[in-house]
This record gives sequence, structure tokens and C-alpha cells, in this order.
Amino acid sequence: MSEHVFVSAVLVAQNGKAEALHEAIAEVVVPTRKEDGCIQYAPHRCVTDDHRFLFFEEWTSQAHLDAHLASAHLAVFRERVGGLLAGAPEVLVWRRC
Repeated sequence: MSEHVFVSAVLVAQNGKAEALHEAIAEVVVPTRKEDGCIQYAPHRCVTDDHRFLFFEEWTSQAHLDAHLASAHLAVFRERVGGLLAGAPEVLVWRRC
């Protein structure tokens, strides 16, 4: 049996780019939630810093996460947000202990 994997990803928008990043995030949510193996794909926006966004994800297996990372809609998202971010996203993959 495959072990579920969890992802936390923090993205920080450049000054003046937070709304554009928010729009890009909104566009990637629907196709991602339709992917096989996606249990949860939940973006959040920080209440004290509106330039900071958090994704919390749960995938049925590492293979499903890998398929997501190779998906066409995520490639479009990466290209779109590349010029909006203040730095590299902090992405961590987790498993239950």
C-alpha cells in the first residue's frame, strides 16, 4: 500500500505582485483538484502578510505527487509565477510519523 504524502509550499510575491500571484494560484487549483490521487490541494493567504501564500496538499502517493509535478497545468503555473515571486518557493514534502 502506498503512503500518503503531504506538501507545504510557501510562495512570497514581490511588492505589487500579490494580486497577480493570487490570480495565478486560483487558476491552478481546479485542474489540480481533478488530478488522480489528489486528496487535498488548499491554498491559503497569510492574514498578517498578504504577499505570503501557503499551499497545503495531500496526495495518495509519491507517484501521484510526481505526476502532478510533471503536469502541463503546473508547468504553465510555474512559468506564470516566475516573475511574480520575491524568491524561490519553500517546498517541503512530508509523511506521517
